[in-house]
Amino acid sequence: MWRSIRTSLILFIALTQPAWGMRCGRMLVTEGDPKIQVVRKCGEPDFAESRMEYRSVRLRGSGFQQPGADFETVVPVQIDEWTYNFGPHQLMQKLVFENGRLIRIESLDYGF
Repeated sequence: MWRSIRTSLILFIALTQPAWGMRCGRMLVTEGDPKIQVVRKCGEPDFAESRMEYRSVRLRGSGFQQPGADFETVVPVQIDEWTYNFGPHQLMQKLVFENGRLIRIESLDYGF
């Protein structure tokens, strides 16, 4: 009895974890991969969107700033969202890149 409960719990945890990787045939794409490596493994995406976000960051003083003084600046971040459609029997996958690096993989609805 405990063995089946333990197996069920492990299966539940495995199925509810966020996607850390995506298979393209025999190749695996994981968070942290650059865009060129994803294209090499999976080919061009079926759909792609790009946008620029501007984010405020706090930095430590250096150079002309008073040593040890914090200051805030705005930095541009290039966001790319790629969607792969693997057909009606598999879930589509959305890959989100920041400044050319894969930061998140999301499963979507079934493809078409």
